[in-house]
Amino acid sequence: MSDTAPQTTKSTRIGILLTIAALVVIVAGMREAQEILLPFLIAVFLAVVSSPAVLWLTAKRVPRSLAVVLVVAAMVGVGTGIAALVGTSVNSFSRNIPTYKTRLQEETSALIAWLEGMGVDLSLNVLLEYVDPGAAMGLASNVLTGLGGVFTNAFLILLTVVFILLEVSSFRGKLRVAM
Repeated sequence: MSDTAPQTTKSTRIGILLTIAALVVIVAGMREAQEILLPFLIAVFLAVVSSPAVLWLTAKRVPRSLAVVLVVAAMVGVGTGIAALVGTSVNSFSRNIPTYKTRLQEETSALIAWLEGMGVDLSLNVLLEYVDPGAAMGLASNVLTGLGGVFTNAFLILLTVVFILLEVSSFRGKLRVAM
């Protein structure tokens, strides 16, 4: 009996190590496949969100293909509107970055003057070593322009959504047959 207890503990430890190793491999694989995985997950999300509309239209005797076309057209319209809004905002933000940078430096100088008036000895150069307004503005600009990467995969995403939505109404029957 005493011999089985150490083996059980050893096998439990091996199982935990194998599980951790498997999770590391899965996460590393997902990071490497993110360029394919992310558009696919976005397409699945959009299909899940829009599938009730397709099912509702098919319940109202609208042909399935027409229902999918109508829902996808509505999604494209909403996506185009959002893209236009984001694009306009990004362009405006990018044009105004020098103004924002100058204003941030002015506000920083005013803060330093106020702190010095309160008795805190702080120089502008020391503060700018820790806080770089240009880097903050550049980061914000990069984040906003990174959204453009999503729109480059729009065709792949829409194509995947169409295929998923075409199959959504027959999915229950296929699942019953498979079980």
